Amino acid sequence: MVLYVADVNLDHKPDYVLFNASTRQTAVWFLNNAAFMSGSYGPTLPVGWTLIAAADMNNDGRPDYVLFNPGTRQTAIWFLNGTMVTGGAFGPTLPSGWLLIDAVDFNANNRPDYLLSNPTTRQSAIWYLNGTTFAGGVYGPILPSGWTLQGAADFNTDANSHIFEAARIAQNYAVRVSEIVGKHFWHIWARPRNDLLSFNGMIM
Repeated sequence: MVLYVADVNLDHKPDYVLFNASTRQTAVWFLNNAAFMSGSYGPTLPVGWTLIAAADMNNDGRPDYVLFNPGTRQTAIWFLNGTMVTGGAFGPTLPSGWLLIDAVDFNANNRPDYLLSNPTTRQSAIWYLNGTTFAGGVYGPILPSGWTLQGAADFNTDANSHIFEAARIAQNYAVRVSEIVGKHFWHIWARPRNDLLSFNGMIM
């Protein structure tokens, strides 16, 4: 499956980061806009680990792998040069009941932070990071029943990261975007669709 979009080969064009959950193999499809150009296998993850995000965790301008072990709740970073692992470090361990959803810069310090979700309570949270070190946290919105937290991105180019939630109810999709401003969250909009999700005319 396509897990993430990141500029892996530094050509200023997004590439697909792929993950096979069965084999734990990763791969990158290098793109020229929407056209596939070539591909390369990346590292295979150890048993029990899953790939969460591709984000520049060490400020070298290259995407790194953000990993999560749901059994131990341990997080880790694999530092990459293209698709080659150059080093690694453990990140903070999540509390019981929490899942790692994404790694995005929420506080505009040019360092990715962790987006967390508790499926039981539907509570969301952000852990601010300094590299791989926990530097603080804040609770986000509690999701309505039936909704799942999908990720975060700057949807309206206001330099703030937004939380993306999705639900599928009776074969219809609904989406909701929440914006973090300081320590406050604002729900931007919710919009049902028949089969697809649409952002500014782009079908996702």
